[in-house]
Amino acid sequence: MDNNIMETDYYPEEKKPSSPVGTVFKWIVFAVIVLVIGLLFFRMFIKNDPKAAKQFIWTQDTVTAYNENSSGFKAYSYELVSYNRPTGLKDSNGVAQYERVTYNDITSDGTFSFSNMIYIPSSKELEITVRYNRKAIESLKSALNLNEIEEEPFFFALEFLGGEYKTTYSYTSLSRFTYEYRRLVFKDVDLAEADMVYLNVYYINNINLGNPLRFYQGKKYQVTLSLPIYDSYLEFKNYDITKYLPAEETENLQQSSYVINEQ
Repeated sequence: MDNNIMETDYYPEEKKPSSPVGTVFKWIVFAVIVLVIGLLFFRMFIKNDPKAAKQFIWTQDTVTAYNENSSGFKAYSYELVSYNRPTGLKDSNGVAQYERVTYNDITSDGTFSFSNMIYIPSSKELEITVRYNRKAIESLKSALNLNEIEEEPFFFALEFLGGEYKTTYSYTSLSRFTYEYRRLVFKDVDLAEADMVYLNVYYINNINLGNPLRFYQGKKYQVTLSLPIYDSYLEFKNYDITKYLPAEETENLQQSSYVINEQ
């Protein structure tokens, strides 16, 4: 019997070199994924208003109102949302009927939007942030055939249902990326009896209260720069001002570029 064991050399299986084309493709896919994720985060970042655009503005009137009665000083936040409103009618089965009321906080062309509304009854002031894309300046030039425009070309006004207007406001300015922010504080605003309120946009050198600016979207369709900001059916929420104390007038507060006497 042969006890000799035949020894053989072991050679591991050779790996085939990866294809350069496959490697490049993998890196391209990886780069695209990273780019898409990065763009999504960037869009989320620029969509959120900066802190300065949300701050509570202390005017001389709000400071006075707070100092006169700090314990009774109230501020309210307000958000205009879509809802179902009862019509007062019932169907054949006696079920109450509702109508859908839909609101948008941005114009249909995407140039102007509003946010962060605060109402202070004791000083009769309404604070609201307007954000507009700088492409609105080019739209303004096109709409009115302008070659040059002012540094602060837009004027804002509140329009109450029934024809009353509020045209006096203070504001702070902020720029970020392609957007301009204006934190507006309208004076002499009483929402106790108001039903609907709109925020209108005008060209500073051509203000007709009954005719807000209109931008062309495409060749024929016009976008009216007027947005509803208040519906009396919806409720206010208490707004905490403690983080904005002490009550001191906000710095760099500018006055409206153009004030119109109420008509």
